[in-house]
Amino acid sequence: MALMRRNQDSWNPFRDLEELSNRMNHMFGLARIPATQDQERETLAPSQWMPVCDVKETDNEYIISAALPDVTKDNVHVTLENGVLTLQGERREEREEDDKNVRFHRREMIYGSFMRSFRMPEDADEENVSANFENGMLKVVIQKSPQKQPKARQIAVN
Repeated sequence: MALMRRNQDSWNPFRDLEELSNRMNHMFGLARIPATQDQERETLAPSQWMPVCDVKETDNEYIISAALPDVTKDNVHVTLENGVLTLQGERREEREEDDKNVRFHRREMIYGSFMRSFRMPEDADEENVSANFENGMLKVVIQKSPQKQPKARQIAVN
């Protein structure tokens, strides 16, 4: 009984791995971007971008800082509803259609809408929230409610 051997030129040992990777990327919201003439193959990019955020706490407040480069103040919206703070907006791409001499060698900037949500801690004062947008940075400050002092009490042991 002779075993059939695949043609070595057509066999790619990483094809199954690439197919699995494609399925996982699709499952996690990564979409294929078609290859351009200058690219050898397709590349992957998130279908929406998500700004990076720092969340920190002081004795009196919570501070959320979000990096929003190339986003205008008019395209940033902050809402607080049912204990959830939501940052949303859009980074719009500037088209350079007038200059036909521009050719991209690499495109890594992601444009489009974004949304980040944060559940407020129990001690957050939802009536005392402020937001400031300056130089591509959004800073949201949530004041803490006055702390209730826990009362010590004796518990009877039965």
